[in-house]
Amino acid sequence: MAAPDSHQDRLRSRRGRYRGISLGTTLICVGIILLLNTLDRLGWGVWFWLLRLWPVLLISMGIRLIFVNTRLHPLSLIGPALVVGATFWSVQDYQERGGRWRQEMAGGETLELECPAPPIGRPAKLSLKLAAGMVDLVSETAETRLAASAPAAGVPAAGGLRATLRYQGRKPRALCGDAGSLHLGSRWSGGGIHFVWPFEDHKVRWEGRLASASPLDLDVDLAAASADLDLRSLVLDRADMDLAASTVLLHLGAPHGRVPIRIDGAVTQLEVLVPEGTCVTVSRRRVLNILDVEDAAPPRRARWVSSQACSPPGASAEAMSAIPRYEITYELPISTVSVGTEAG
Repeated sequence: MAAPDSHQDRLRSRRGRYRGISLGTTLICVGIILLLNTLDRLGWGVWFWLLRLWPVLLISMGIRLIFVNTRLHPLSLIGPALVVGATFWSVQDYQERGGRWRQEMAGGETLELECPAPPIGRPAKLSLKLAAGMVDLVSETAETRLAASAPAAGVPAAGGLRATLRYQGRKPRALCGDAGSLHLGSRWSGGGIHFVWPFEDHKVRWEGRLASASPLDLDVDLAAASADLDLRSLVLDRADMDLAASTVLLHLGAPHGRVPIRIDGAVTQLEVLVPEGTCVTVSRRRVLNILDVEDAAPPRRARWVSSQACSPPGASAEAMSAIPRYEITYELPISTVSVGTEAG
């Protein structure tokens, strides 16, 4: 009578061992990815790619259930091996996608956009919404844009937004507002709740050139996307960015006055590049994030950092408060934010 009990004990012990191996393997993979994130070796946006692996966990569990009670129980280790292989494949895929916008996009369709000028004294507005895609926008001066589209001399530059967009995948939804605004998204609804189906637009890619004679309000909403936004030729009035599981490179020109930039979201890698000698202040809610500001003026405080250009030697408090600057405020838990300089 002892044999059946002994057999059941062996089965329970074996099942426990394989469960421990599966859980331990998963925790090791998660720990390695988190370590690479915190060491700034890998962008936080990789977690969206990793979420695609949830079927692999079901496959691993199924393999264990099939073989754990048989003489072929060592085959239960195929499951943890699949988890490890799929994890590192997904990391490699994320890294390749993250650098792909630097390459010339082959083919694609072209969309010409021209929106009316905003009322006098009001900025134009660009609203950009994209999920699980890639976007590369380069700004031009209104004069350059006009010369390319209407070379006739003496034609005044319009103050609205003008853009040429080349795309692959789903055709962008573009809507010009009556107040000098352009709404650009993978899909667009005029109001209410906006639903994004996971992975639906993972093959969407946009490359575009943008011009505006008016200052620009920027509204960006990205989920699991890669974006390179070069706005150096535009006058930025303000920016609101909602970034989730994304990698974003933002090029800015010299500020005109105080320019607020508000950033919300999580699990994001954001790099902001400004001209040398630009005053930048950064305030944050410190929740598992990494902040790196080039030429930060000491002392470096946990919740507020400014560049040295904000406090030139010998300047009075009144003179320093009048210096044009970018005022960045962000709440990005589990993210990396860096502010650097580049040649103008």
